[in-house]
Amino acid sequence: LIQLNNEAFDIVPNPFLNHLQFVGDLSGIINAEVSICDASGRIVFLQKINNLSSLIDTQNLKPGIYQLSVKTREKLYRKRFVKTTE
Repeated sequence: LIQLNNEAFDIVPNPFLNHLQFVGDLSGIINAEVSICDASGRIVFLQKINNLSSLIDTQNLKPGIYQLSVKTREKLYRKRFVKTTE
Protein backbone atom coordinates (compact mmCIF):
# COMPACT_ATOMS: atom_id res chain seq x y z
CA LEU A 1 0.00 0.00 0.00
CA ILE A 2 1.51 3.31 -1.11
CA GLN A 3 0.54 6.32 1.01
CA LEU A 4 0.08 9.51 -1.00
CA ASN A 5 -0.73 13.13 -0.24
CA ASN A 6 -0.73 14.10 -3.87
CA GLU A 7 -2.72 16.14 -6.32
CA ALA A 8 -4.42 13.21 -8.09
CA PHE A 9 -7.73 14.65 -6.95
CA ASP A 10 -9.11 17.32 -4.69
CA ILE A 11 -12.28 17.82 -2.69
CA VAL A 12 -14.44 20.90 -3.14
CA PRO A 13 -15.60 23.12 -1.68
CA ASN A 14 -13.13 23.48 1.16
CA PRO A 15 -14.27 24.76 3.62
CA PHE A 16 -17.72 23.22 3.08
CA LEU A 17 -21.20 23.07 4.59
CA ASN A 18 -23.08 19.86 3.78
CA HIS A 19 -21.52 18.11 0.77
CA LEU A 20 -18.11 17.30 -0.64
CA GLN A 21 -17.33 16.54 -4.26
CA PHE A 22 -14.22 15.00 -5.80
CA VAL A 23 -12.50 16.76 -8.73
CA GLY A 24 -9.35 15.94 -10.70
CA ASP A 25 -7.91 12.76 -12.18
CA LEU A 26 -10.23 10.09 -10.79
CA SER A 27 -9.67 7.48 -13.49
CA GLY A 28 -7.57 5.10 -11.37
CA ILE A 29 -9.70 5.34 -8.27
CA ILE A 30 -12.34 2.60 -8.41
CA ASN A 31 -13.63 0.14 -5.82
CA ALA A 32 -12.30 2.30 -3.01
CA GLU A 33 -13.08 2.77 0.65
CA VAL A 34 -13.72 6.37 1.69
CA SER A 35 -13.40 7.31 5.34
CA ILE A 36 -13.55 10.60 7.20
CA CYS A 37 -11.86 11.05 10.58
CA ASP A 38 -12.37 13.91 12.99
CA ALA A 39 -9.52 15.79 14.69
CA SER A 40 -9.25 13.11 17.40
CA GLY A 41 -8.82 10.34 14.80
CA ARG A 42 -12.29 8.84 15.25
CA ILE A 43 -13.90 7.54 12.05
CA VAL A 44 -17.14 9.48 11.52
CA PHE A 45 -17.90 8.33 7.96
CA LEU A 46 -17.09 5.09 6.13
CA GLN A 47 -18.36 4.00 2.74
CA LYS A 48 -17.25 1.74 -0.12
CA ILE A 49 -17.62 3.34 -3.52
CA ASN A 50 -17.20 2.24 -7.13
CA ASN A 51 -15.98 5.65 -8.31
CA LEU A 52 -15.45 9.13 -6.94
CA SER A 53 -17.97 10.87 -9.18
CA SER A 54 -20.65 11.24 -6.52
CA LEU A 55 -21.19 13.73 -3.73
CA ILE A 56 -20.51 12.78 -0.13
CA ASP A 57 -23.24 13.90 2.24
CA THR A 58 -21.61 15.47 5.29
CA GLN A 59 -24.67 17.11 6.87
CA ASN A 60 -24.26 15.04 10.05
CA LEU A 61 -20.69 16.20 10.70
CA LYS A 62 -20.08 18.92 13.28
CA PRO A 63 -18.04 21.99 12.31
CA GLY A 64 -14.31 21.29 12.57
CA ILE A 65 -11.22 19.90 10.83
CA TYR A 66 -11.40 16.48 9.21
CA GLN A 67 -9.22 14.11 7.23
CA LEU A 68 -10.61 12.22 4.28
CA SER A 69 -8.91 8.97 3.23
CA VAL A 70 -9.48 7.11 -0.02
CA LYS A 71 -8.04 3.60 0.04
CA THR A 72 -7.69 1.48 -3.07
CA ARG A 73 -5.94 -1.88 -3.39
CA GLU A 74 -2.60 -0.20 -4.03
CA LYS A 75 -2.81 3.37 -2.75
CA LEU A 76 -3.99 5.50 0.13
CA TYR A 77 -4.88 9.13 -0.61
CA ARG A 78 -5.42 11.67 2.18
CA LYS A 79 -6.88 15.16 2.17
CA ARG A 80 -7.71 17.56 4.98
CA PHE A 81 -10.77 19.77 4.94
CA VAL A 82 -12.83 22.05 7.16
CA LYS A 83 -16.57 22.03 7.85
CA THR A 84 -18.03 25.44 8.65
CA THR A 85 -21.35 26.63 10.01
CA GLU A 86 -22.00 29.11 7.19
